[in-house]
Amino acid sequence: MDSFINILIVDDDKDDAAFLTEGISNIISSFRVFTATNGSECLRFLLDNEPPELIFMDLNMPKLNGFDCLKALKADPYLKDTHIVIFSTSSDQQHIDDSYKIGAKYYIVKPVSLSAMTNILRQMFKGLGRPLAESSDRNNFHIKERKKQL
Repeated sequence: MDSFINILIVDDDKDDAAFLTEGISNIISSFRVFTATNGSECLRFLLDNEPPELIFMDLNMPKLNGFDCLKALKADPYLKDTHIVIFSTSSDQQHIDDSYKIGAKYYIVKPVSLSAMTNILRQMFKGLGRPLAESSDRNNFHIKERKKQL
């Protein structure tokens, strides 16, 4: 039996969630995606289900935004160690800094191409396998597309 990675995508834009799912499928084959369209739905989902191994969360959502949802998750003893990746259109340094301080694992600015998405996700999944001290280093927090070097 294959072991699946359970992933929760919290984003009010269904196209962005589908694009992220497509990028993930280019990196790993055994995963299940669950979705929520805002932070309130995310918290309800987590009350009724086992926590996923990974949560991708947008910041700008109706009802309960990503910052407030992230704070709630990090305050919950049962969920505080869940890997949460901010997946946002915002490249605002204050948003990146605040996400780091609250406890997100990584910050990804939504890329526009599938190749960029795959590149970024490959870096992120590689980082999840690193020792804790190295993977939570502030310098590795904001993942950007790496340009191929000659």
